[in-house]
Order: sequence, then structure tokens, then C-alpha cells
Amino acid sequence: MPPPVVVNLAPAALRLSPRRLTPVRVSLPSPAATLRAKFLMECLSDLKKSLIKRGLNLLIQNGKPEDVLPSLAKQFGAHTVFAHKETCSEELLVEKLVIKGLQQVVMNNSSPKLQLVWGGATMYHVDDLPFTPQSIPDVYTQFRKSVESKCSVRSCCKLPVALGPLPRREMEEFGGWVTVPSLEDLGLHDSKCDRGMLFVGGESAALGRVYEYFWKKDLLRVLGSLLDVFLQDMSMKR
Repeated sequence: MPPPVVVNLAPAALRLSPRRLTPVRVSLPSPAATLRAKFLMECLSDLKKSLIKRGLNLLIQNGKPEDVLPSLAKQFGAHTVFAHKETCSEELLVEKLVIKGLQQVVMNNSSPKLQLVWGGATMYHVDDLPFTPQSIPDVYTQFRKSVESKCSVRSCCKLPVALGPLPRREMEEFGGWVTVPSLEDLGLHDSKCDRGMLFVGGESAALGRVYEYFWKKDLLRVLGSLLDVFLQDMSMKR
């Protein structure tokens, strides 16, 4: 029986820390923290609905990845844990801690492995670049011209219609399939955005936005000005 899809809230909580979004001496969360938290929770909610349509569900755990993932792998007898490959120092440290935690889980004389997959954050796959990551051009124009002339964007993976079945017995130890946390659960309060752009999180809203921008409104050819920087449909292409 396949293990459930797992989303760990520890990275999200880390990004929502007031120290990340406001000066250290400010003790209260900024409006940016609330808006970002709301966007992230909308993303989780949309992902959960999408998985349910395909016969799976979203298990949400609050804790450190190096603690939660080895525990889940042991409980479900998973031989491999899949995750996106990260590039920043803090995320790379978490990867090492997760690997170390998985090595301490012994099942059938072996330990679960962490399989890192590139994707989800960049348009071009790292293996398709015409240069090594260490020699990426410092100037964006040079990078753009190089990849446009020498690279092709990989096609998206086709999602299976069904992804189940769901694990059931093991879920009792984790409190079942919990709902997506509210802003109040995160210690935040909803606030209205009275200026700028307000977007809804999640793949469904993102695909709708792409359709609206490129095809419904045909806004790619419309150029804005610096005065339009806070307008939702502005374009600064030059």
C-alpha cells in the first residue's frame, strides 16, 4: 500500500516568521506575513482538493522534516522518500538532516532513501542548461539569450487519472486526514489588502490567471508604465 503524500508545514512556518518579514525588533507579524500565510494555505487547500479528485489525500504535519519524514517512512514501510531538490543553504541543510534521520530507520536490513527530483521552481531543467550551475552568467540578458537559443523547455509530466488507494489503518496514529490550518491556527488574523495586487493561491487559480492574461485579455502585447506597477494586469516588457 503506497504511503500518503506529505506536506510538512515547518518550512511554511519558517517563511512566515516575523523575523523573516519584519525587523527583528518588531514583535508583531506584519501584514505581509498574513497575506503570505493566506496564500500558502490556499495553495495547500487547492492541492488537497486536487489529490482527493484522484483518489489520494494530503497529510499535513507540523514539525521538523528530519523528525516527521523518518517517522512516516517507518510507519508506512516506505523505502523511498521523494522531494524537490533545493538550492539555498538552509534547505540544503534540511536535506542533510533528513538523510541522517532516514539512516536511523532500519527496515529489513536497510534504510529509506531520500530521492531528490529537480522541478517545480524553474522553467528549465538544470540538466538541460548549456552551462554548469557554477558558471551561470551573472547578467540575465546573457543567460536568456543562451537558453533561448540552445535549450528547450521540457514538457510537463502527465498526471495519472487515479493515484490511490489511500492508506487507512496507519492514519489513525497521525490523527487522520486533518484539514488545512486557518490563519487563526497559525496565530494570525485576516487583513484586507487595500492596494496593490491580490492573488489567490493554488494551481487552479494560477492556471486560470494564465488563461485570462494570455488568451482572454491578450495582455502580452500591452505595455505598462512605472505608474502602473501596482496594477494586476500591468506589463513592464521593454
